[in-house]
Amino acid sequence: MRHLVIGGLALALCGCDDLRMYSEYEDLNAVRADGAFERGWFPTWMPGDAVDIHEYHDLDTNIQAISFRIENDGEFEWPERCTVAIKAAAPRLKTKRFPKAVHKLDNVLNCRDYFVVRDERGTIHMWSMW
Repeated sequence: MRHLVIGGLALALCGCDDLRMYSEYEDLNAVRADGAFERGWFPTWMPGDAVDIHEYHDLDTNIQAISFRIENDGEFEWPERCTVAIKAAAPRLKTKRFPKAVHKLDNVLNCRDYFVVRDERGTIHMWSMW
């Protein structure tokens, strides 16, 4: 009996990766079609011309990371709620697009639920604060 409990615990712990979901979308229309906004995986202030979207989240902890580009870079304005982050926390999840030490890049913003930064290639990276 004791071996069954230990074996069951080991199986449960090994299955933790199944709680992490990685998704790639061409644009926000694909995000909407997938229902990801309704499930709460994207902020409502995502720019309408976001493309090449990568999203990674953990269903158990709700931590998340998003990377995307915008087609009309010159027209994008950060939401008013975003302020300069005094110290950004390192992301616990990263998309395939995240640069190393993304939290140490210049001009990281605190947008309440997310830290956000634009890298030197123009890709925007977001990661949850919790």
